[in-house]
Amino acid sequence: MKSLKKLLSIFAAFMMVVGLTVANVKAASTTGTITVNNPDSAETYTAYKILDAAIDVDNSTNTTYSIKSNSQWYDFVNENKAFTLSSGSVDSAGVTTYYVTANSVKAADLAKEIKTYLGSHPNISGTPLTYNATTKTATATGLPLGYYFVSSTTGALCNLTTTNPNANINDKNESHFVKDVNEANVAIGDVVTYTITGIVPDTTGFDKYTYKITDTMTQGLTFDAEDVNVTIGDTKLTKDTDYKYTKTTNGFELSIDVTKQQANVNKEIKVEYTATVNSSAFEGTENNEAVLTRGPGDGEEKGKQEIKVYNSQIKIQKVDGSDQKALSGAKFVLKNSEGKFYQLGTNPVQVNWVDDQKNATEVETDAQGEATFDGLKNGTYQLIETKAPDGYNLKTEPTEVEINDSTTSTTFIHSKTIENKTGAQLPSTGGMGTTMLYVAGAI
Repeated sequence: MKSLKKLLSIFAAFMMVVGLTVANVKAASTTGTITVNNPDSAETYTAYKILDAAIDVDNSTNTTYSIKSNSQWYDFVNENKAFTLSSGSVDSAGVTTYYVTANSVKAADLAKEIKTYLGSHPNISGTPLTYNATTKTATATGLPLGYYFVSSTTGALCNLTTTNPNANINDKNESHFVKDVNEANVAIGDVVTYTITGIVPDTTGFDKYTYKITDTMTQGLTFDAEDVNVTIGDTKLTKDTDYKYTKTTNGFELSIDVTKQQANVNKEIKVEYTATVNSSAFEGTENNEAVLTRGPGDGEEKGKQEIKVYNSQIKIQKVDGSDQKALSGAKFVLKNSEGKFYQLGTNPVQVNWVDDQKNATEVETDAQGEATFDGLKNGTYQLIETKAPDGYNLKTEPTEVEINDSTTSTTFIHSKTIENKTGAQLPSTGGMGTTMLYVAGAI
């Protein structure tokens, strides 16, 4: 038996009919089924029968519960304040049947005590539930009618009776917390859309249940606090009525009162919001982490999702073609595969692509011979030299640079060494200089 991890809730109310005697009951002859919806495929589910069920001879819709003195659960039931036992028949082997009535206790508290008892009695036997990948359920069939506890990530109580032999449990596992971004490869100034999805948990049996999402962004992302949308299924929720929302330093905290959403159990919770990639996000990744706190009372941390977006840099290293010394004063523009030119806007700082080269951003190499184009997405680019260092020839052929990064890249800086040579630069064929050479030759 896999040890129990946590208790979240119960599926059905804990009901037992009181005051039936041995004379007017008989053993139930039918069997039942327990089905767990929304199970975790990696989890082990086991059904433990705590009490036997019997039906009233005179009224088959009534159910009473009993336990035998040799049951693995007898000590627990006998000593627990949730139950009162009254003795009935004793069979030839000396085994006594006790009839059980329920006292006023919270079923969630009872389930916690059952969980603890199982933890200290690992040899108690139960019936495993079988996971079905097609229906995404876990099921046990052919179960004797009775009062059951189903162990898993959640601990749930349910009844199998003649009038209701099939119990369905909505599992509250931890796997349904996912965060996505519409585009991971970004440029400075891009607006990215994040989506967090979860499900509405079953909170039956709990007076207070926490469902809180906390999201924090790094410095290179500017959160749009006014662009947050929350839906359950197809219904848009209303701020301050259906959920509470607080903006933090660079993110938010959002709490949904899921106890008021029990008509929507297992429906998708979706939180959508946006952020702008700002000027602090040059050449590298920016992280955005969301944390889910969920459970009875103040809840526990149940999930953490981190999303990375990234952009790249082209770094020019301008050198002398003879001795490789750094050259300052060279100027460049950048052209993309669509024939447009890089322009870095200043208010706000963002990457634009313009048609006319005269509107492009021109970078100049410094004393170390370096210049950069920042905030670039993946693609194929051309570095075009517009001015050579003093005393050097202009490089007339563009230099191609290809960027193909990902969130797992170890560097987002793509360096390109470009050489310049000294000496007179001969005119190109067909130019006026060529004509003058022809004239000089003729003379």
